[in-house]
Amino acid sequence: MSVSLVARRHGIGGNQIFIWRRLMAQGALTAAAAGEEVVPASEYRALEAQVRELHQLLGKKAMENELLREAVSRAAGPKKLLLRSTSLPRDGRWLTDNGSCYTARNTRAFARDIGLIRRTTPVSSPQSNGMAEAFARIFKRDYVRVNPKPNAQSVIDQLPGWFAHYNEVHPHRALRYRSPREFIAKTCEARSGL
Repeated sequence: MSVSLVARRHGIGGNQIFIWRRLMAQGALTAAAAGEEVVPASEYRALEAQVRELHQLLGKKAMENELLREAVSRAAGPKKLLLRSTSLPRDGRWLTDNGSCYTARNTRAFARDIGLIRRTTPVSSPQSNGMAEAFARIFKRDYVRVNPKPNAQSVIDQLPGWFAHYNEVHPHRALRYRSPREFIAKTCEARSGL
C-alpha cells in the first residue's frame, strides 16, 4: 500500500504526511521534543529583521547621545574656547519643528552657545515641518552614514563641509535636480528678467 492510501484511511491528507516528514527533516520536532514553542519560519525571520532594525536605531541613538554629550561639554567650557575649537559658523541657522525637545530652555541655550540661530517651523504647518524632517533624513542618508564617524569631534569637524556641499552642490529633486544655491540664482535671474 502507498503512504497516501494509508493516510487517507486514517483521515489524514497524503500531502500532510509529506509536510510532516519535511518539517522533521528541518528539525521542527526538535523544538517540540524540548517542550519549546514552535513558531513559523516567516515569523522568526520577521522578528530577526525587527531586532536588526532595533540594533541600528540603538546605534544611531548612541551616536547622537555621544554627539550631544560632546557638545554639552564644549558649551559648559569657556565661550572663547568654544568659538575657537568649533568650526560651526557663528550665524548658522537651525530649522526645527515645535517639538518639546527643540523648544526646551536647555536646547535653546545650547544652540545659542554654539552660535546657531534657532528657527522653528510655524505651528500647525505640516509642509514646513515636513521640510525640516526631509532635511534631517537627507542629511543623515547622504552625509552622516557615508562618512567616517570615529568620535563626536570628527563629526563636528565635518559638519561645515557637509552643509556647504548640501547647499552648493547636492542636487534636490524638488528643485529640478539643482542645488539650493543654483536654484536661488536661477530664480533671481528669472525675476530680474536676465
